Amino acid sequence: MMLQELFNSDFCTISFNKSQQNIQIAWQTPPVAIENQDFKDSLSQLVLVIEAYQPVSLIINAEYFNFTIEPELQEWYQQNIITKYLEANIKKIGIIKPQDFVTGLSMEQMFKAVVSSGKISLSFFNDIDAVNDWLNEQEIAA
Repeated sequence: MMLQELFNSDFCTISFNKSQQNIQIAWQTPPVAIENQDFKDSLSQLVLVIEAYQPVSLIINAEYFNFTIEPELQEWYQQNIITKYLEANIKKIGIIKPQDFVTGLSMEQMFKAVVSSGKISLSFFNDIDAVNDWLNEQEIAA
């Protein structure tokens, strides 16, 4: 699997997988505490990459994400980021669950709007292999 790294910061790495036409954002445990603005800046970079590369799917590797997303930030995400996923016509989002339970809950809350849109298929996984298997499943025609 060839990942082309497009963006790297203390908080995340964003890569493009040309063969699978997907973007992967891998959150890392930062050396400093992540602040709301860092989270927003990282996601703004993700949106720029999505707009440039037009992926069909998105992998969010949140295994090492240890930042509880407060309700105001969840709302910001839903209004500013999820709308971009929909505009970019992303079909699937696979999320590798954070190790921290509370962080995982805040993330699930944040993605409720994706699920309710009915336009994007979204699932949570424990590791990258499970995500890739799911992404590689052929869509069954109705």
